[in-house]
Order: sequence, then structure tokens, then C-alpha cells
Amino acid sequence: MNLQPINLTAALFSLFQIATGLVFGTGVLFLTFKFFLFWADKRYGIKSFNTSFSILIGSILFSVGLLLQEAISPAILTIQNLYQQSQDMGFTLLWGTIYMLIYFALSMVFSFCVIFLAYFLFTVLTRKINEMDEIKHDNIAISIILGVVIIVMVLLVKGGFSQLVDAIIPVPELHSGIRL
Repeated sequence: MNLQPINLTAALFSLFQIATGLVFGTGVLFLTFKFFLFWADKRYGIKSFNTSFSILIGSILFSVGLLLQEAISPAILTIQNLYQQSQDMGFTLLWGTIYMLIYFALSMVFSFCVIFLAYFLFTVLTRKINEMDEIKHDNIAISIILGVVIIVMVLLVKGGFSQLVDAIIPVPELHSGIRL
């Protein structure tokens, strides 16, 4: 039996991708969670969790996660490209972390915009229903519908978001001038 040697660089990049995904992903989800709790309390007086509010928050967190997923691949591609240029793991991890922060921050801002826009458009179209008041009074049906609207809107825009990230954040060029 002929065993292949371990590709240490590939293994390190994989571990870095897992670690940054966990750390930054958890951080972004936590900030999102806290922000929407604050927003619901200040804007609508929702101070405690009920099933309806939990469904809505879960839908929001799921939506943010979907957009974060779109930011991971370009960030890892950038990190691999940086390593190919420098062959210095410390330099790569430092700049890779900076790029990862930029990608995740952009994802968080974009996801907040999409969530608020979906929420706003839906509430404008359903003027006879005060969705947040219904959620405050634990109307599960309204919460499910609003949560699904938010998730579907994110699914519809995530391809465009991926292209936007590629267009806004420059990917370092290889020495040969080839741009990834």
C-alpha cells in the first residue's frame, strides 16, 4: 500500500479556514443577535423571548449565515494567493485575517441591509398587519411568514452579493500578473 504524504500547506489552510469560520462566524452571529435584540426592544418593546420572536431571530441568523458563506470562499482564495506570492505563513495569516475581517464585515453590513429592506417591503405591502406587534403577542404564523420572506430574499440576492464582494475587494495579483 502506497500512502501519499500529507500536504502540510493544504492542511494548514484548511485548519485556518475552519478556525476563522468559527471565530468570525460566531462573532458576526453574536453581534447580529445582540443588534436585533436591541432593535426589537427599542423599536417595538419586545423584551423577552417568545416562540414567534425566536423563530424570527433564527431566520435572521440563518440569513446572515447564508451571506457569510458567500464571503468565505473569496477570502480563502485571497489567502492562498497571498501565500503563493510570499511563501511566508506569518505574512499570509496576518493579511489573510485582515481580508477575512473585511469580507465578514461587508457580509454583515450587506445582510443587515437585505434583512431590513425585506422587512420594510413586506410590512409596506401588508399595511393592515402590524407584524412586530403580532410577534410580540406570539403569533407564530406571522413570524414564520416574515422569517421565510427574509430567508428567500437573502437566497435571491446572495449570488449578486458574491459578485459584489469580488468587485469591491481587490484580490492580490500573482507575480506573473495573473489575477485570480
